[in-house]
Amino acid sequence: MDKPVTVPAPGQPEPAVSQEPEKKGFSNILDMGMGMPAIPLPPSAMVQPQHSNQDRTFISIPEYIENPENFQDETFKTFDYTEHTIRRAFISKVYSLVLGQLLVTGAFIAWFLFDHTTRLYVHRNSWVMLTALAMYAVSFCCILCCKSPRRRVPYNYLFLLAFTLGLSLLVATVTSMYEVGTVLLAVGVTGVIVLGLTLFAFQTKYDFTTLNGSLFVMFLTVITFGIIAAIMQSQLLKLLYSALGVLLFGIYLVYDTQMIIGGKHRYKISPEEYVFAALTIYLDIMNIFLRMLRLLRA
Repeated sequence: MDKPVTVPAPGQPEPAVSQEPEKKGFSNILDMGMGMPAIPLPPSAMVQPQHSNQDRTFISIPEYIENPENFQDETFKTFDYTEHTIRRAFISKVYSLVLGQLLVTGAFIAWFLFDHTTRLYVHRNSWVMLTALAMYAVSFCCILCCKSPRRRVPYNYLFLLAFTLGLSLLVATVTSMYEVGTVLLAVGVTGVIVLGLTLFAFQTKYDFTTLNGSLFVMFLTVITFGIIAAIMQSQLLKLLYSALGVLLFGIYLVYDTQMIIGGKHRYKISPEEYVFAALTIYLDIMNIFLRMLRLLRA
């Protein structure tokens, strides 16, 4: 609709006419004070006002990236999603899972050691061992070979639970053939070794993650030596095989621990692979324990 024309009264000057063209559409909206549609920044890119008489101030993300020392507000510290923070959360999750696995295995070992009826039933019924072996093998293959399921909740936890139950049954069956004192001594010695090697892995400046090829060669050598010892039925060779096994899996424990720590080490495990990382540490501990059990019996 056209604007009404105002006619000046006789003797009055004509009103000044603005030369600025009429604004329509989006330009009118800008003049009304609405401005461009605002995109709110995340809390980590926001500085809280220091005084009540100041308006809330927004900063640009490039400004924060270039000068992070200028923005030491508590909000930044609360939402500090750096690589270091993610790695620490990953380490906590991994060792929480390992602790849960060890508690389950310890409960099975205690059950088989102190419940004579259960121990006899397992020894007389081979299907229990076969079922445990199948659970262990299938879940291990799924975690090792299937990348997507081992990263998706709840499938990764279900696979890890099946793996832990299967291996716990196998380990508990083996330990039920030993004396209680020998088993407890093996648990204590294994705990000291694991704690010492874990602290060493955190503190040492030597990067064990570069030894992956050498460790594989050592693993094949120890396996071959174990087969020879089993064929020859030599007690001395079996004792030496167990000692080499403790040494090998001790090095593997340091290697896997540094892979989990990350940092300046050459190779590291992705934070998404917390189930796989827990499996590797748990396997290292179980292998050290079983070979220490054989050493102490000998």
